Amino acid sequence: MKKIVLMIIFSVFISNTVNSEIIDCSKFDKLKEKLDCKAKNLKTKLNEGQKKAKNKIENFDESETKKKFDETKLGKTLKKLKNSKTGSEFMKKE
Repeated sequence: MKKIVLMIIFSVFISNTVNSEIIDCSKFDKLKEKLDCKAKNLKTKLNEGQKKAKNKIENFDESETKKKFDETKLGKTLKKLKNSKTGSEFMKKE
């Protein structure tokens, strides 16, 4: 059983076909076909989640959360620390 599961997982990662739609796995009769189908669906869902997370990371500077954080006391302090060249420059009161 372990060999079958490993083969299925391996075949999912090896396959170059990218399906962007969820397949109905109930139409398959054999266990291997159902597992293949479920693995492909899982891969599709993971890819979609990965794209969403990547977009959030790439667009972080433009997000409302970043803007709100920059306005907090901690955000201002971190920005000041980042922009200061020396410790004494950071410690100066503005």
